[in-house]
Amino acid sequence: YGTVTGVQTCALPICLLAVGYERKSSMQIGALQPLRRMEREGLVDLYHVEPESASPAALEGADAVLVLRAFEDVTLPLLDAARGKDVPLVASWDDDFLSIPPGTPIGDFYNHPSVVRAIRRFLSESSLVVASTPPLFARSAEHNDQVMEAIYGLRSEEHTSELQSQFRI
Repeated sequence: YGTVTGVQTCALPICLLAVGYERKSSMQIGALQPLRRMEREGLVDLYHVEPESASPAALEGADAVLVLRAFEDVTLPLLDAARGKDVPLVASWDDDFLSIPPGTPIGDFYNHPSVVRAIRRFLSESSLVVASTPPLFARSAEHNDQVMEAIYGLRSEEHTSELQSQFRI
């Protein structure tokens, strides 16, 4: 890391640890595809692990961590390690897991007390929370002051006019 006229900069490429379920379309569209493009452009060194492999040891050498949707007990040690080593951790989500009603297998999973605790910890303790919609932004802001609204990895406010010019609704 260095400084340029008082602004902190970092050497490129940045080593980014991405944690999430590769088989999920959200991980592909919202993280892996854009990050692999950035890797080809020399902006990041990308290292992806599935949540069950996201141990504190996976953090070794990472400049930052992105956790997409994997807010679970199995990834909490990584959150603790990132905070302990002062490595920025970005939590990104595109579904409001806290509003899924119980009574179905997925609803029962997200309403389990340990999962609710893990979700709330990621939302409140991450360096930044990325939310995919305005309602999810509002939910995220209940837990963290550092929240950004993005649509599949794009900052919404920067791309709204570009998207509107390409599509007619």
